[in-house]
Amino acid sequence: MGFGAVETYQQFCTILYTKAPKTGKKAKVEDPIPRKYEFRLLIVMQQKNINDKITDYLRSQNYADHVIKGGLPRLLSDWESVSQEVAKGNPAYIMYEEFLNDMDGRRIIQECFELLTSEEQLPISEKLMKIDEEFKKGTIETASCIWGEENAKKYGYSRDVDWYYYRRPKVLDDSWPEELVENIA
Repeated sequence: MGFGAVETYQQFCTILYTKAPKTGKKAKVEDPIPRKYEFRLLIVMQQKNINDKITDYLRSQNYADHVIKGGLPRLLSDWESVSQEVAKGNPAYIMYEEFLNDMDGRRIIQECFELLTSEEQLPISEKLMKIDEEFKKGTIETASCIWGEENAKKYGYSRDVDWYYYRRPKVLDDSWPEELVENIA
């Protein structure tokens, strides 16, 4: 188990002392944390706080269990896969209903991202921007929301904020509504 799987201070200490070089002195979990590991502990505990915040939010929105359990790391990983596969024109990722579901996943990432402070967003934002750019390369802008204008109004989607709802794959299958096939911005 690496530091990334740590959820409590006690787990951190247990891992630290089992991985730390042998000093001849028997370390106990109750011993103070060595100064050189204090920063790492701070990062681990901050990550735990972020994960708890995201999990609580996802649960409050009644998202599916796999979304709650996977949290932001899974959402980002799934979005990266979607972006890569859409760019390749993979048929499994260009079906209309599946594409809508994947775009809802991107919306959930945005919702989670907005819960974070600027400091917490920083390590995620660079990776997310790269994934979004790859997605944009495999898609084209549409003149209207892929969920339909009625849903756009109902849920307050806008081209500026919810840009992913205003794009479609370059390659389409026959599951796409006719109005979106020719509906290019």
